[in-house]
Amino acid sequence: MKFETKVEKGVNIFVISGGFTFHNLGDIREAMKKAVSAAETPKFLVDLSKAKTVDSSGLGTIVSIYKTVLLKKGAFGIIAHEGEIKEVVYTIGLNKLFPIFDNEEQAISSI
Repeated sequence: MKFETKVEKGVNIFVISGGFTFHNLGDIREAMKKAVSAAETPKFLVDLSKAKTVDSSGLGTIVSIYKTVLLKKGAFGIIAHEGEIKEVVYTIGLNKLFPIFDNEEQAISSI
């Protein structure tokens, strides 16, 4: 797994490539926690459009970060293109917790 962090129009974006699984969560989990802690009112997106796989540990990390953002009265969303990952996100009902966007532009303008 690789990840990139960037800020666009005041929105923190974590772009995840490859697998977002139990075996490689450490660095990105810590980076996400640090970014959320540093922001007064965080706007946060997790971009899964380049991810190949996501397991329950990856999804659990996303939910954990979402809860922290919510406590700080921030905004949160996921970017997921059509495909297996988007299907999993909808199947387990994450779309009921936070918005799922098709692309970065849509996400930034809506969050």
